[in-house]
Amino acid sequence: MNWYKKAQLYEDVLDDNYYSGDPETREAELYFSIGQNEETIEESYCWIWNGERLLIKQGPTTHNMAFRYLGNPENFYRGWVDNVQKMISIAIPRQIPGTKSTVEDVPNEIIKALYYKFDTDYQIKVF
Repeated sequence: MNWYKKAQLYEDVLDDNYYSGDPETREAELYFSIGQNEETIEESYCWIWNGERLLIKQGPTTHNMAFRYLGNPENFYRGWVDNVQKMISIAIPRQIPGTKSTVEDVPNEIIKALYYKFDTDYQIKVF
C-alpha cells in the first residue's frame, strides 16, 4: 500500500455524508487531500519556501524526501500544488496549536511565486 492511498479528494473530506472522523483528524485529512491522494499525486507538486525562493518537486514524494537537506520542513512555509483539483495547500511554520491561519498570514511574495509558477485560478487553502 502506498503512503498516500488514504487521502481522498478535498471535497470528499468536506462532505459530512462521507467523513465521520473528529475535527482534528479532518483538518489533517483536508491537508493531505490536496496533492497527496491516489487520484492526483502523479500530477501534483510538493513545494517549500526556503526563505528566498520557491523550491518544487513533482510527486509522488514528501517534503522530507525532496528537501531533507534544508532540515525540518516544519520550519518552512510548505505545501502542495494539486493540478487536478486546481488547489494549493500552504502549511504555516511554527503555528500555535489551536489557532487557525488564513491566507493573510502568508507572505505576499510566496503567494506571488506560487501563482507565477502555477495558476492564479487555483484555490489556496491554508493549514
